[in-house]
Amino acid sequence: MNLLDRLQPGERRTLLMALGAAALVLLWFYGWRPLVQAEANARTEIQRLSEGLGALRPEIERLAAAEPRALRYTGSIAAELDRRAREARLDSNLVGIESLSEDRVRIRYKAVAFDVLVGWLEQLERETGIRIEEWSNERVALGFVDGSVVLTR
Repeated sequence: MNLLDRLQPGERRTLLMALGAAALVLLWFYGWRPLVQAEANARTEIQRLSEGLGALRPEIERLAAAEPRALRYTGSIAAELDRRAREARLDSNLVGIESLSEDRVRIRYKAVAFDVLVGWLEQLERETGIRIEEWSNERVALGFVDGSVVLTR
């Protein structure tokens, strides 16, 4: 026989109501109240961040309107291209890098995946300002080319 069975119906009802009230108090204290406090803290943080963003908005608009500048490499163009070719894992396909002048270089390559080569050349122009002056390719297999490209800074 459990405790509730030994109680009179009125006592049982009072005990269950007291347990329910205690559960509601605990739910409010450990559940609802922390949520309300977290919401208030979040609103305060949002307000603080909004004010900070408002202060930065003119600078953001100025930077967005500014013309993007490529990062310029000031050393040897041949050394820069060799380093970047190694980073892009194209060095095994390069036949040679020939300096034509201080700011011009010819790269000869064999069996390079055309898509990889185009992506690398686009990245070069975007990041360093090195651009294509002359370009010739010969297809050797589906998606692969031999050729040369003259790049200038």
